[in-house]
Amino acid sequence: MKLVLPGEDMGNEEELFPASGSYLENGYLKSKYVGRCEISAKSVHVIPFKRIFIPKKSTKVLAQIYDISEPVALAKFQINARHSADSGDFAFLHITNISNRFLKTIREAVKPRDIIYASIINVGKNIEISIKGRDEGVILAYCGDCKRPLIREDYILKCNVCDTTETRKLSPFYDNYRGVIKWLNH
Repeated sequence: MKLVLPGEDMGNEEELFPASGSYLENGYLKSKYVGRCEISAKSVHVIPFKRIFIPKKSTKVLAQIYDISEPVALAKFQINARHSADSGDFAFLHITNISNRFLKTIREAVKPRDIIYASIINVGKNIEISIKGRDEGVILAYCGDCKRPLIREDYILKCNVCDTTETRKLSPFYDNYRGVIKWLNH
């Protein structure tokens, strides 16, 4: 048993295989968590000291778009109130994981500060999310000018303060985002 920190080298891929709590980077096995390293049958496991929720593929999440750098948005996500992700958990939303229709820019579908309902599609060194599903998309958006919440009018979002209209890849839960939050927390 050995104490390890996130990103710490635990061996190389010629000797060991990554397992839960570890990942491979440039030929070296590294820890995802602060915890204890256990090696069994040439596999490296890291058991976290702090009980945290480890995201799994297909898990539904709420996320806030943090930043956009075409063609990817960076989103901070939370599973639910009881199993919140670690304070540093960010996911990537690639433009190809937004819609089946062609988008010139990711900003046609999401913008910074938007709250989205998404699915985790890949868990590895980086977590990737998607809003392609019928029930997934933006559930709360803010005006780009005055920063007030936007009101849904059919497929367009409108600001009642400055009369701006905007578009997003909307979830059918846009008007009922509190229901999504309640469902995630049960």
